[in-house]
Amino acid sequence: MAVYIGYYRVNADYQREQGEKARQGNPGVNPAFRQKVIELRDKLPSTIKLLGSYAPLGASPTRPSVWIAETDDPAELVFITNWYQGWLEFEWVPATALGTTSRDTTTAMERNASRR
Repeated sequence: MAVYIGYYRVNADYQREQGEKARQGNPGVNPAFRQKVIELRDKLPSTIKLLGSYAPLGASPTRPSVWIAETDDPAELVFITNWYQGWLEFEWVPATALGTTSRDTTTAMERNASRR
């Protein structure tokens, strides 16, 4: 299976809506969006494995949040993009593992150099 990184940001309309609610004294996640998040695991095609999801602390106009997913069919990632349509905007890109240890990183660099 190949690894993909999904860079995502909150949809501008949803962000404005949430900002307006907060200014009116009603902060919090939209209940419909919360339900989407909860239901995704049960609805996700079995051909996609979610490896992780990370967000920078605090809102950032320049740094996106990321999902890391594994699949043999990158077209399947459209399911996630469509699932969150109107809430989140995704950009999926293929990724290569670089490792977390010095040995892993060295091996990955050698592997990538041999592909050139």
